[in-house]
Amino acid sequence: FMYKSGLLNFKKRFAQDALQIPESFGVSRVVTHSFIDQAHERGLRVQVWTINNEDDMRRLYEMGVDAVMSDHPVLLKKVAMEFFG
Repeated sequence: FMYKSGLLNFKKRFAQDALQIPESFGVSRVVTHSFIDQAHERGLRVQVWTINNEDDMRRLYEMGVDAVMSDHPVLLKKVAMEFFG
């Protein structure tokens, strides 16, 4: 998705410092290790929405995303505290 749209096929940096994106778009997975690495190389933080499953939150943090947005803030806080104290 991001490759087809050209969002990561560039050499110039964005004025913004973060991408707020869904984990997937239709049947296409957007957030992958490669996507996260390339975004970070370009100085972009990766913020993923809307994640409401505890295991998915953990998996995304383990992959290296910078933030997760959720409809369940108490659950998100619990998981985030495991990673960020």
